[in-house]
Amino acid sequence: MRLLLLLSIFLISPALHAAGGFVHTVTMDPETRDSITISSPFNNIPTVGFMPLHITIDNRSTEDRQWSLAPQNRLMGGDWITASWTFPVKAGSKAEFDILVPLKSNNFNYRWGAQLSWSGPGVDSPMMQLPQTSNNSTSSNTPFLAFSDSLHAKHWGTLQSSNSNLISTSVDLSQAPADWRAYIGIDQIWMTSQEWLSFPADKKQALQQALTLGAYIAFVCKNSDEASLIRQAFNRPDTNASWKVGSSHVNLLLEGTDTTSRIENLLSKTNAKADLLEDHRLSSYLDKAVAQIGTAGPLVLIFIILFGIVAGPVNLFILAPSGRRHRLFITTPIISFIGALILAAAIFIQDGTGGSGTRLLHVQVLPDQKQLVIQQEQASRTGLLFGTSFTPPPGTWVQPLFSNNLGLQFNRSSSALSIDSSGTFTGEWFRSRTRQNHLVTSVRPSRAAIEFTPGPAPSIVSSIEAELDTLFILDPQGKAWSATNIRPGERVILTQAESNAPRQWWSKQITDHHLSSALNTTTEAVANQNTTFYATTTNPGSLPIETLPAIRWSTPLTLISGPLTIK
Repeated sequence: MRLLLLLSIFLISPALHAAGGFVHTVTMDPETRDSITISSPFNNIPTVGFMPLHITIDNRSTEDRQWSLAPQNRLMGGDWITASWTFPVKAGSKAEFDILVPLKSNNFNYRWGAQLSWSGPGVDSPMMQLPQTSNNSTSSNTPFLAFSDSLHAKHWGTLQSSNSNLISTSVDLSQAPADWRAYIGIDQIWMTSQEWLSFPADKKQALQQALTLGAYIAFVCKNSDEASLIRQAFNRPDTNASWKVGSSHVNLLLEGTDTTSRIENLLSKTNAKADLLEDHRLSSYLDKAVAQIGTAGPLVLIFIILFGIVAGPVNLFILAPSGRRHRLFITTPIISFIGALILAAAIFIQDGTGGSGTRLLHVQVLPDQKQLVIQQEQASRTGLLFGTSFTPPPGTWVQPLFSNNLGLQFNRSSSALSIDSSGTFTGEWFRSRTRQNHLVTSVRPSRAAIEFTPGPAPSIVSSIEAELDTLFILDPQGKAWSATNIRPGERVILTQAESNAPRQWWSKQITDHHLSSALNTTTEAVANQNTTFYATTTNPGSLPIETLPAIRWSTPLTLISGPLTIK
């Protein structure tokens, strides 16, 4: 029976072909035959993260051509992460491109200002406004919901009439991207069980990776057989209608006459990711670990006064007096250059080159997907930098964090933060003689796991690359076990622990290091789950996500968690 049901799902699933999302056609010069079409699976821009776009360009000319896409403007209200792309298309051919447009998340009220501009042969109307359909009453702590096209058409009108503060997007699953970063901004996603079971494996994996950052996923099932198929897909042996997967939540809902009202009851009530980032407070542990930058106020004032005297009266009346004003074209650049050298020398003498920083990590091990999801909060203090660009690993999300801590210098309005088409981060992500902090998240392939062998003397074998200082586990029956100094590849016999020991120990790591709101959310969410391990290491090896090479990083704490692999 279930085999026939699963087969019918793949044959008749309509939602994967439903028309939805966002479509924009660039207005071209009437004399050109080229065309540019932009589409997105979302019909509303998320409040944080990225807006996924699919670009289709048809070059019908007889020559190779190239088009460019870049931000149209930058509104006030904080830093705007800009990115630019170029799209080369050979003569007489059609090309398709997938891009992720980074969104400004530190000021929710300005999210409607996302405008992009096209340039290239034949472009007549370059500006493109990304879709934004929320009302003015929503705020950054309003969860951003996503519904498949079928569920959005069926239930969204009633849900919004009941609560006008809700904000959502419909998702055209046929256009869903296979990059986990496209789903970062979603706090809860709804789809039918049929849609999930027929969802392509690569896209399903990307969505599951994004869910590990603390999002919810809910399935509307037609009957109990479909609900059982979902449980099987998530390796659930029980008949529960809800469960946790790492820091994410899964809910099942059987369809009925009151489906809409029950959907409303299950809608995410948690603070949105945008709110966690906007209301970020720097970990006091990182605040103490990264030294404050002292300002030599009197010396700076003296330098400004002397520079003003030399660049002004001395330059005007002595170096380039009346009748020799043309010398200003030579003396002014020289004076400015010497002033810059003096400042650079002062920074070098006081702070040296490069910088120092501290980072705290939470690594979620996903053995079923053979992936690691790494979240890293970092704070750094720089001296003289000779270069500020860096290229993180592919598939990395870097978000500047704006601290609300009084007296700290982490709020940098109107900074130029850019990502070029090659994935290189340029601009002012790092600046000379500045304190800055970031939340860095990445997904990377890995065969890491903790293999658990039950029995009278249970044991584990770790394939995590780092040596684990301390490890606690909760086995499938909820019994607690512990071990220390676990090296990769070595079998370690476990010692039974108090039932609440893993929770208390894990909470102590979080409390002692005062994790930020964003990092605290996922570490708290994974706590106290059966068939799960919790570990720490002070020597994480290559687990940290590398950003600016000139920074000398220390990593005093790496939290690692994930489901056990039962042998």
